Amino acid sequence: MPIYRHLEGDHVVVYFEVEMPGQDGPVCIAGDWNGWRPEPMAPDGADRYRARVVLSPGASYRFRYLLADGTWTNDFTADDFVENPYGGYDAMIRL
Repeated sequence: MPIYRHLEGDHVVVYFEVEMPGQDGPVCIAGDWNGWRPEPMAPDGADRYRARVVLSPGASYRFRYLLADGTWTNDFTADDFVENPYGGYDAMIRL
């Protein structure tokens, strides 16, 4: 589940890629950059989903993936994990 990032002008373009074998339905990404509103990721192949997000450099962002069955999951290639107020952990990316 790699995360790719590169600087484009004064923003960082982040490409999230997650592999979800056997997933029946959409995979969404949500984070503190979008008020935790799940946004569908684009399917890429049988089990892979991708999203492109433009963010500000010099900041850290929490995020998670939302599966079609309502399950939240983390990207275990994230830079860090931080406890959330719901008794779980959010993935974090540092730019």
